[in-house]
Amino acid sequence: MTTATNGYTNGEMEQVTVKIRPLVDKVLARYPEQFTVFRELLQNADDARATSAKIHFRTKEYNDGAEANGHGHKVVDLTTPVHTWVVSNNGAVFEPQDWSRLRNIADGNPGSDKIGAFGVGFFTVFGMTNEPKVSSGDKWLRMFWEGEQLRIEKGNCPSYSEWTDIEMMLETPKPVPAPFDLTRYLISSMTFLSHITEITILLDDQILSRVTSTTAESSSVDIPSRMTKTSRRGTMEVQSVSVRRQDIKAELMQGMSQTSTTINKKYKAGKIQPKSRTEKIQAFFGGKKDKKDGSPEGSAPSLIEPSVSTGSNGAVNGTTNGTGLTLEIDAGKKDVYTAQFTKYSTDVLVTPSKELTAGLKRATNKEPASELEFCMTYFSKEEFEKREEENASCPTGSVFQGPAGLFSSADGEFAPRIFIGQGTLQTTGFGAHFGSRFIPTMERGTVDLVNEGPKEWNEELLYVGGFLARLVYETEMNKLKHAWPTGKDDLPLKNGQEVDRLFKQGVYVTRFFTGRTSTPDAKIADHIKDAFFHCSTTDEFPILSTHGIHNSIKVRHPADEYSAFVKNVPLTAKEIGPGELSLLNDLPEHLQIRSMSFKDIIEELKGRALASQEVTPFIRWWVSIFMDSANTRDKRTAARYKLFDVTTFTIPGTTPRGGGGSGGGLGGFGGRLGGLGAFSDFGIGGFSEYGADGSSAGTEDRVVRMSTIKTFIEQRAAGAISTFGTFLAPEDPLPEDTMPRNFTGNIDSETISHACGWKPLTFYDWLVNMARDDAEPSQSIVRSQQRAERMLWVLRNTWPGLAHDQQAKVKDLLGELECIPTNMGMKKPGEAYFPEADIFHDVPVVKLQTFANIQQFRAVFTELGVQRHLNIEILLIRLGEHSDWSVADVVRYLISATSSATEASMDADIGIAILRDAPVFFAENEKDKRYPLNELFAPLQENRRLGLPILKWSQGGWLDGSSETMFLYRNGLNQAPTLRKCIDLLSDTSPAPIRDHALLFFTRFHDQLYRSYDPENFKNVRYLPAKRGEVECVASPREVFNENGWADLGFYSVHDKARAHIVRLKIKDRPTPDLVVAKLRDNPPPDRRAASHWFKFLGRRGGLSTTHMAELAELDIIPFEVVKGENVEQEGEQEGEQEGVQEVPAEGSSTPVSATELKYLKPKECYLKAENSPEFYKKIFHYIDLGEQANKFLLHCGAKEEPSCEDIVRALLKDRERFFNEAGGPNLYLNEMRQLSMKYMTLPRDLRDQLRQEPLFLCYRRGQTTETMQDGEEATFDFRPAEQIVIADDAESYRLFKQFIYIAPKEPLVEDCYRYFGAKDMSSIVRHDVITYNDIESRHTGDVHSLILERLPVFMNECRDRKQLLRPDWLANHENFCVKACNSLTIVKKLDFKHIHEDEFTRESQKEIVEERATAGMKRVKRTAEDEEEKLDALELWLKGGERPDMYDVAVALCRIVLENARMQDSLLLMTLLDTDRETLQRRGYDIDKYKNLQDFSVEEAKREQNKPQEPEEDEPGDESRPVFDDWRRKFFRFMGRNKKKRGGPLNVKTLDDEAQKALDGCTPEGDEKLNNKEMGNEPKEKHAPDYCKGREFSLDKSVELNGITVYEPPSGINLPRVALHEFLDMIRDIMTEVYKQPLRKFHVFYDKDPELMGFNRSQAVFLNLGYFETHHYRRDMAQAHIVWYFVIAHEVAHNNEPFHDSNHVRLFSKIAEMKFLELNALLEKKGLLTKK
Repeated sequence: MTTATNGYTNGEMEQVTVKIRPLVDKVLARYPEQFTVFRELLQNADDARATSAKIHFRTKEYNDGAEANGHGHKVVDLTTPVHTWVVSNNGAVFEPQDWSRLRNIADGNPGSDKIGAFGVGFFTVFGMTNEPKVSSGDKWLRMFWEGEQLRIEKGNCPSYSEWTDIEMMLETPKPVPAPFDLTRYLISSMTFLSHITEITILLDDQILSRVTSTTAESSSVDIPSRMTKTSRRGTMEVQSVSVRRQDIKAELMQGMSQTSTTINKKYKAGKIQPKSRTEKIQAFFGGKKDKKDGSPEGSAPSLIEPSVSTGSNGAVNGTTNGTGLTLEIDAGKKDVYTAQFTKYSTDVLVTPSKELTAGLKRATNKEPASELEFCMTYFSKEEFEKREEENASCPTGSVFQGPAGLFSSADGEFAPRIFIGQGTLQTTGFGAHFGSRFIPTMERGTVDLVNEGPKEWNEELLYVGGFLARLVYETEMNKLKHAWPTGKDDLPLKNGQEVDRLFKQGVYVTRFFTGRTSTPDAKIADHIKDAFFHCSTTDEFPILSTHGIHNSIKVRHPADEYSAFVKNVPLTAKEIGPGELSLLNDLPEHLQIRSMSFKDIIEELKGRALASQEVTPFIRWWVSIFMDSANTRDKRTAARYKLFDVTTFTIPGTTPRGGGGSGGGLGGFGGRLGGLGAFSDFGIGGFSEYGADGSSAGTEDRVVRMSTIKTFIEQRAAGAISTFGTFLAPEDPLPEDTMPRNFTGNIDSETISHACGWKPLTFYDWLVNMARDDAEPSQSIVRSQQRAERMLWVLRNTWPGLAHDQQAKVKDLLGELECIPTNMGMKKPGEAYFPEADIFHDVPVVKLQTFANIQQFRAVFTELGVQRHLNIEILLIRLGEHSDWSVADVVRYLISATSSATEASMDADIGIAILRDAPVFFAENEKDKRYPLNELFAPLQENRRLGLPILKWSQGGWLDGSSETMFLYRNGLNQAPTLRKCIDLLSDTSPAPIRDHALLFFTRFHDQLYRSYDPENFKNVRYLPAKRGEVECVASPREVFNENGWADLGFYSVHDKARAHIVRLKIKDRPTPDLVVAKLRDNPPPDRRAASHWFKFLGRRGGLSTTHMAELAELDIIPFEVVKGENVEQEGEQEGEQEGVQEVPAEGSSTPVSATELKYLKPKECYLKAENSPEFYKKIFHYIDLGEQANKFLLHCGAKEEPSCEDIVRALLKDRERFFNEAGGPNLYLNEMRQLSMKYMTLPRDLRDQLRQEPLFLCYRRGQTTETMQDGEEATFDFRPAEQIVIADDAESYRLFKQFIYIAPKEPLVEDCYRYFGAKDMSSIVRHDVITYNDIESRHTGDVHSLILERLPVFMNECRDRKQLLRPDWLANHENFCVKACNSLTIVKKLDFKHIHEDEFTRESQKEIVEERATAGMKRVKRTAEDEEEKLDALELWLKGGERPDMYDVAVALCRIVLENARMQDSLLLMTLLDTDRETLQRRGYDIDKYKNLQDFSVEEAKREQNKPQEPEEDEPGDESRPVFDDWRRKFFRFMGRNKKKRGGPLNVKTLDDEAQKALDGCTPEGDEKLNNKEMGNEPKEKHAPDYCKGREFSLDKSVELNGITVYEPPSGINLPRVALHEFLDMIRDIMTEVYKQPLRKFHVFYDKDPELMGFNRSQAVFLNLGYFETHHYRRDMAQAHIVWYFVIAHEVAHNNEPFHDSNHVRLFSKIAEMKFLELNALLEKKGLLTKK
């Protein structure tokens, strides 16, 4: 030992001994909260990123492998002692460093993203066991005590596990700790865990409960720029804020809630009494104190007591045995609880100082995190109330609310807490939980605000908490602000259901964020509140007010002195304070609410008009302010100008203005805005800034600006000149600039004049106001007798006191006004009479309604000029104004006046005019209403029964036929109701008894009075007696019909009482077709049975025209039951096996009604004969069957027996692959191609154009396939557009190139169809190039040339129906055609086709060019010439060698140049003609000489035509509408007259008009029953008809006559298109009757599907082809259709005179068309089809 320099010797050092076991037992294992061990172990699991955790309670038997508790049983015994607790998680397995830290006390996890800081949390397990065991991965470690020292034992597990288990074997086995309470604890524990989303509690193998957490996607929250995101010391900065919804689900074994040890204060045994929502919120934020004795209100005894059983329901059973309570829980059922809340999270950037970093390193043994997350919970008002309801309905309370629960309680007992991963005991003081990386005290009970480093860190974190709370608060308040309903001028409403809801929500939000005292450390709440109020750089702080959400500085404290007239200034709501616990109490100075100011009142009055009840309080307030102010008069006056200039007030239009109201004095106003100091801010000028709107508050009210008021009513005793106001009543009208007396009350007049600057009102000014022309009638002394009498009364009392000049002004004014009430209305004083002048009661006699004795007014009336004598001329003018006269007396007077007029009598004509038109007469039993005479009826009993207005005949009985009655009849009195009036009496506007009398009257006097009755004039009036079922009613003529059956379709039946009068009422037997169509459109059949009945009935008795049936075709009227969710659409649009609607389900179908729903189809979408159609059609098209008769009707309405070619094509276009699959392969698909080949020209043009582009055409290619073509070849099939397909018309070329092309099926019809849609002939795509060597002379060239010219015309005549490229006479010219010979001849054949198929096979065998030897070939020689025909290439036929060539090669060469698309059979025919000798050909019927002569004639004629001068073309006939027809006429004339150059006999132009009319009149009806169009075939082949008018051999059965036109039925198997037929007949009828003026019987209609045949003329009977119309015009441009058929008819009529298609026919046809062209134009205009192009 040595001596130290300071006097002390150096001490001896010894080691301090720490007793580990007491340290662990008394310090580390003792935490202040229940379930702490689970909290610590779960936090460790979350740090290990576990997503699932289990708490497993194991009995000894379970550990020993025996049968588990509850295994195989329905109940679980919760009182069974538990031997072992095991807490497991699926987080990361232990690493070596983790095993090392586990055996070192206070060696915390150094990771900055880990919650553990002190390294002692694990040792809480020693509060449960002395030997904890940890297993993780493939290792285990056991801790145990050896004396006072803690030892470990470790080893390897028998197998690797992803789970980490902490096993705690209890020293003393005991039951499971209250599972319900533990579940509640775990729910709140999961709130701020980062990774764990599921925790399960088990007892042996039974799941007691499971808690799962689900988090929705987050969304960002905008941070206002005014909020300070950096904490006080700058350590932490908020980067962003997000919000997301979190859902918690708790599943507990049923009855588990009975295990809770918590006493629910809100539950009362025997009766559940939940609080109202308002009480819950008030209790939540305000808190309710316990009873004086300390026991909480509403407490209930524990439900888990010995010897208690719930009965037989199996929820909880308790029995007492030697060991205590046995609690059994139902293991087979579970209760599920859910809750939802919102979690706000903010990302925080941490930049600590060096000092703070060092301090934290010392305290936590790790570096502070550079980034962290701060979270806050927000519970909505609805979720909070759900928890309260759960508490009220459950004896043990809610699993989400209670001790350590997620939700706080309404009474404040369980407050929100701070979470550091897991919950602490520290409350926040707010309504929300906070969660972040706070640094706790050692025992984790609260936040460390003592030690320097943790203290600074935690205070900075608390700033973030206050910042986040403020942001959430403003977010919720802004939601309410945006949702708050607004009224006029967008001001928030104060009342209403939605306002009440939002207001309560605002109260909830306010109280949620109201700061309370936090425990155990009160400073926590102080720090949060400080940040909450000071984290914004502005004074914006939204609060709840009486007018919605406003910033606090815009809200004012309420005060009584302003409450009567200040309405729009937001005031503090009493529900949020001020009070003992109010957010308002905590507001800092810059956010505090202020008192009302003069400026606030100015702003209020600028924005609205004062209501009438607010004016008096306002005036009193202002008078008191003005009179009590110490400011100068100038300042007070300036303030008044400023105030009155912005102040407006409302004078109700329904309440008379005036004085007389009682006042309440000047008291009741305190403060007065601080005396005159309230005006000190305004100065003298600049009042315009306070200008008000001044708009009217309503149509009945008047808004007045206070600054416009100039006068008021003075309140003084009567007698003085200026005090007439004493006599004014409240209802008396006032001038616009006068303040009503009820607004000034009893305020002293001098005071009002002084404070308001107003003058007293004078009598003359008052009188002028009531005399204005624009005065309201009720306020005018001219238009209101009551107002005039009121004025006269005031005048009578005021007159003696008026000065003489005032009296004179009054007399002058009233002398020109009709202001004197008389028995005849208001009169000028000089036009009125005293009563003694009323000799006949017909003069304007002064008569006052208010005053019976007019004597008191005599002096005033005399002064004003009222007369005493009668002026007889005004008698009749006054009749209509009063009722004190007798009709009989007036009539007698008028009768006498008309016979002898005297000077004293009146003009009788004027009186008669008044009788007719003026409403002066009274009706019986009506006191007030007056009628013109022409609206009254004679007082007859029949008229009284009808309830008509009867003339009031006051003297004696009515004597019909007397002079008086006849005079009245002549001048308008009705003796009986008119027809219109009688119909009105019959209508539904009259009571039933009146209708019955009217029916009897109508039928009784029908012949005398109502012969002109026509129901069409009343078609929309319901007046005919009818019934629907058994219910009596009235109906219009369009609704009721006599025939049976129509009622089933929704029409009315005739009522029995009207059946005897059907003829007179003219009730129709049946509805018109238009009504039937409208009825079906609006009310289709409700089901199949009704549809069958309706359509059967309509088919039998409907009487519908073709037009109406066409309308029905477009309506959805056919009901169809389908499986719910399916659509009845166009064919093939459904999916799955039920893609096509098959057939209307039969009645009694097994399909449940609930599984089907009703859809509707159009008739045109339906087909009837399913049995005749291919089976697969039923899966594509809609088939129905409503019965034979109904089906027949639907056929007329557009339904089809089977799909047409167009329908099939559209189905193919919609889904070819599906159609092919349903058809079952290429062979059946080919059948559809065959159908298309026969009918493709019947398709609309646009559909054909679409077909050209689509890959729908079946085709084959020679190759390695499994399909066999018709000729037996193996080929593969495909679907391609027609243009990519080749027709194998050239067998030799096909043999050479078949591997390169797809060919059409080898059927002529199919090939023609493919060719039409763009398929190429094989012969047209193989180019033949002839190569010759060594020209020679040969005798055969001339012979062959002559032979060709001789036989070729015969060949061309045989091919006359084919398109010919060259004429034989052209070939006869040696310059055009010659024959040559050579030694050697080769033909090079090349495939010229852009759609050549390429694949591996074709590339290997590429042979697109082939050379072949031949004996003949044709060369083309290019040349140029002026003649148009010589622009063609010259032709050279080359022959090989000197011998006669093979005529087949010659025929092939010739066919290729003279025919388009030459075929093999053409070449064979020509070869035969060339090879066969002349005699044999003539024997076979070929007249060689005849054709040779024709050819010679043609050559000569061609030469003459070349030398003939060209004549100008004639203009086509037309008029001003010609532009409409130019294009069509040009095309049609070219089309119809394309054989114009053919020769015929001359036609005299002078007789052309007669010939045209003769041809028209020459048409005759067909007389044969059978139509055989073979006569036209006798026309010589040289003059054969064009396709549109050619002969054809066919027979048609004669059918019915429709619309006057004979229609022939087509052959069996072909159905007439009914809708198209009726449209065609309507068009032909219009053309024939309105244009050609010919009888319809002369024209006939047949149906043929030849796409070129328009019609023909047989023996002067014209036949028109419906098939052509259907193909080209049906449902297309009808203007075009009318024009085309106009010309077709003209063409066929011309055949009456000119049977052949020559120039004579063309001229006659043109003349007929010209003659009627104007009539056609008029028809198109009439039908609205004429448009300008």
